[in-house]
Amino acid sequence: MVRSGEIDLRVGGTLQLSFAHGKSVEVSITRVEAPHVFDWSWMIDGLNTSVLFELAPDGDGCQLTLTHSGLSGRNSRGAGVRAGWHAHLEGLADSLDGRTTPWAVKEQREAAVAPL
Repeated sequence: MVRSGEIDLRVGGTLQLSFAHGKSVEVSITRVEAPHVFDWSWMIDGLNTSVLFELAPDGDGCQLTLTHSGLSGRNSRGAGVRAGWHAHLEGLADSLDGRTTPWAVKEQREAAVAPL
């Protein structure tokens, strides 16, 4: 999924991700409260969106909540971005089980969720 990444982990820093399919993204970090909160600003089709990751204790582990705000339901990329997050989060579950998710599997998962 993510082929490589670089991060300047501070408010005002950047996160640069390069994906297996050849695309890359750079976002601005807006909030860091390690190890529980991480937020970045991401420009998508002229919309300033926010991606917030929150970890909360849950039994012997933790619960991850991902909130991507600022996407418009009418935005052409909004549905694809939402489906992409679902596919990436399934890839995270794969990683926790010690598996690597091929990009083609991520695309299949995204395509399955996109119509919903």
